Amino acid sequence: MTFSEAVKTVIRKTFVIQGRASRSEYWWWLLFILIIYIAMAYIIPTMVLRAAHTTNQFIGLFAWFFGSAIAGFTFNLITIIPTTSVGIRRMHDIGKSGWWCLFDFIPRAFALLSGLIFFSIIMGIKIDGILNIMSPKTIINSTYLMYASHVVFWILCLFESQPNENQYGENPNALPNTENTSE
Repeated sequence: MTFSEAVKTVIRKTFVIQGRASRSEYWWWLLFILIIYIAMAYIIPTMVLRAAHTTNQFIGLFAWFFGSAIAGFTFNLITIIPTTSVGIRRMHDIGKSGWWCLFDFIPRAFALLSGLIFFSIIMGIKIDGILNIMSPKTIINSTYLMYASHVVFWILCLFESQPNENQYGENPNALPNTENTSE
């Protein structure tokens, strides 16, 4: 599967969790997300900075950081469903339950929650219950756990496809039946 085929397939199957996804489909999708995320994390904040027309370095740095945070949060929000669904199909491809995708989904959900907390603090909205449990030690430990769970999931995604049909469907890498029917 090529890069463009993988991206089109994942977008077309955004809400499809049945079936299987090949390694190439999953990893091409992650490369696409990485490319877009890097572009958004640097291009959008730079545009915000230029639009601010400021010579104050602190304000410029804040504008760049805030623009980057908004871009990352928005992109994570947009891509969480297709990324989760292709992850579930990838787990199906190696013969595992889609529930293994929680190792990837929970860190993404945590990142979204952290973004909401960050924006609420910036906007001055009080959310005392969440802020009381979010000590620096809790944040650091949960960040380590978040990265570790991503690594566990990505290692699982490196496994080869099950060669034959499994309980989740046909092998996406299987070649079509090419029996020679000519005489």
